[in-house]
Amino acid sequence: MPLKGSLRDFSLPDLFQLIHFGKKNGTLNITNGDTKGYVCFRNGNVFFATHNWKRPPLGQRLIESGMVSEEQIDEALDLQKTTRKGQRLGNILVELGYLSRESLEVFVEEQIRDAVFHMLRWTEGDFDFDPNQIFPEEDIGLSMSTEDLIMEGSRRLDEWFQIEKKVPSLDAVFKMTKVPGKDASDINLTSEEWLVLYHVDGESAVRDIIEKSGQSALVTCKALYGLVTAGLVVLTAGGRGGTEPTGRAGRRDRETRRGRSSAGQGGGGGSGGS
Repeated sequence: MPLKGSLRDFSLPDLFQLIHFGKKNGTLNITNGDTKGYVCFRNGNVFFATHNWKRPPLGQRLIESGMVSEEQIDEALDLQKTTRKGQRLGNILVELGYLSRESLEVFVEEQIRDAVFHMLRWTEGDFDFDPNQIFPEEDIGLSMSTEDLIMEGSRRLDEWFQIEKKVPSLDAVFKMTKVPGKDASDINLTSEEWLVLYHVDGESAVRDIIEKSGQSALVTCKALYGLVTAGLVVLTAGGRGGTEPTGRAGRRDRETRRGRSSAGQGGGGGSGGS
């Protein structure tokens, strides 16, 4: 029986647990507006995950980290288009000797975590688990504990709950303060905060700063939270409204709506398979 439905009725952590306890193989496809993502499972554990929300590709991140050169990436991309079609860029780099298997696994694990944690924040959209969709080209032998991902995701959602008090939306716009607080001279910024501060211009939304900085949404918003707390940046009065909450607020709003709906209708319908 296919497992599909709406995130209004079935949360992603619940779906992950269902797949994990059933030791399922297959792919969970998730759609949230124009954003799509998928999570690949083997025996109930995650071996790959990604989404099409703006994020620098693997090659660009490897170049920026200094682990490979632009020329090496170009060579691997050329091979990917010709003699090694269907192969992942990372595997080609390993075979060419430009990247170690261990380094590749670290980068893929980071991508999986970022993608899963980003999607765990989705409270709207649809899902469809397909046991026949395997994506063997994505499988480099990793197996990440689904339970650990859920636990870490819950911790990160708690972080978001605090962050959204000062960074209410990915559409929010910040600007630098004209007169920093009296203690600003004593502030030591992290490299992440400096990078975010560089892109704060009073016009770019938080989602734009995430794209420009090349950092994850959580890292960027944590840096903004620190900058606001330090009195270095403020939310603009005419900034764009909060169409997408940064953290748990969306889920709380959804649960409130569902509670009201159940009270008014005397019970709610189920979801899941069809």
